[in-house]
Amino acid sequence: MAQGVVNDTFGSSYGNGTQVGLDYEGRVAGDKIEIDAGIYYSRNRSIDAWKLDNPNLKNIPLTQETDSQGRNLFDLLDRDGAVRLVGGVDQACNNSNLPGLTCPTRTWLSGGLGSYSSSTQDRVGGALSLTHFLTSKRTGSHQLKYGAEIDSVRFSQDSRYSGANEKDFYANCPAGQTGGGEWCFDPSKGSRGAYSINTSDRVNNNRVINVDSDNPDARSSFGFGRVRFEQNDLRAIASPTGGGVRVPSYTATLTTQNYGIYLQDKWALLSNLYLNVGARWELQDMRDVLGKRNIFIYDNVAPRVSLVYDWTDEGKSRLYASYGWFYNQLPVLLNSRAFGGLVNVTSSYRQSDCAAPVLIGGQAKERSVDGNPTEYCGDFNSSTTGLTAGTVVPRLRGMYNQQFQVGYEQEVVEDLVLGVNWLHTDLGRAVEDVSTNGGLNFIIANPGESVSSADIAKQQAQCNDLQGKFDGAAMDDPQRDTYARELNRCNFLADAYGKV
Repeated sequence: MAQGVVNDTFGSSYGNGTQVGLDYEGRVAGDKIEIDAGIYYSRNRSIDAWKLDNPNLKNIPLTQETDSQGRNLFDLLDRDGAVRLVGGVDQACNNSNLPGLTCPTRTWLSGGLGSYSSSTQDRVGGALSLTHFLTSKRTGSHQLKYGAEIDSVRFSQDSRYSGANEKDFYANCPAGQTGGGEWCFDPSKGSRGAYSINTSDRVNNNRVINVDSDNPDARSSFGFGRVRFEQNDLRAIASPTGGGVRVPSYTATLTTQNYGIYLQDKWALLSNLYLNVGARWELQDMRDVLGKRNIFIYDNVAPRVSLVYDWTDEGKSRLYASYGWFYNQLPVLLNSRAFGGLVNVTSSYRQSDCAAPVLIGGQAKERSVDGNPTEYCGDFNSSTTGLTAGTVVPRLRGMYNQQFQVGYEQEVVEDLVLGVNWLHTDLGRAVEDVSTNGGLNFIIANPGESVSSADIAKQQAQCNDLQGKFDGAAMDDPQRDTYARELNRCNFLADAYGKV
């Protein structure tokens, strides 16, 4: 209803996928060595609100009104001039013969488009394996196979809330500084530079407004914040008291590389009895939104063994048993959630404060248009996420399953095989977001895998150092709140290391 659309569309989204690959199989050295090789590339892309009938919907903040009891649908349509779009709504919702509240509407959207995003995922990789066919009187026949694999994933996204600012809003930083809008960065201050925040006259207007009909004057707004890219820091840009800046969009690019090498031998103990023994070594490298390595797992060694017996000695039966470890790649979503740099900023304001224009530089500026706030309608921070960076235990290890399998297959007639199979899978190790304080903080860890006492002691030493800084800061020191946040996070980590 926000865009005056009923049983219709107001635009279109876009998505496509592309995949290409090249494989090669061949033999060399008198057919004693078999080569298998392949490369591949894929891209998946999606764009929300690719084309809109009214492109201006991206420039207006979305307002969501909620009413626990519900409000008459006709009243809402009439207020927004949309009664004509719903035939028969007057008779249905204003029928005095109906008991109670008619056509109760508990959620109503108005204004702009709201949230929309675009994303691109690229995957590229390849594999190469060699198989040697060896035969000797002493050791019998062997098929020795070894190879390597590589897989690289790059995921980029751009998420926004509808709304817009005048162009000069982002050209407000002094010469020599970067940024614009609610924040500026001065690289000349201190050893790492410093951020300044200015929301006194104007604010970023990419936001969603939430209104509770029981108190419509008090409103809350939601938008995206930003991490400290200029300082190579995953913490949100915020004031010492935790008030984060709002920016036009959340943009992030994350990468993950997976590597693997393996060796296996298929040994013909008899003409109808085969032993397969092998091992696989995998590595996973996950980089955060800053390009820094945050997770590197290098000891995923997976042993595997199987035994196959054909009692017919004609290839018509197969009695088999196998055991192996199988490592799972950590999902890109885990990297995005913990190290993607997503910052959510919640603020509040009173609609009555934005009812009249404000005088800026001698010019009257509207603070509200058709009930939707403009950049001159200021709000005040209520909460900001990402004030502390995501964390992983010092020695994270890969997650894997152990599998034991037995089965039998028999060719009954030509091209008809009957079989029975039993598979047991056991979770050997997991990787999860773990909280030891009721969901207030999380850490990526291996549940049930202890952290070394040396790492716990090192973390506790950091907490002691932060405690000293906090105790030594004056009550009016603006950094005191920052010390408190970092100290709380440090104490959580020290506690979590001993409990995961």
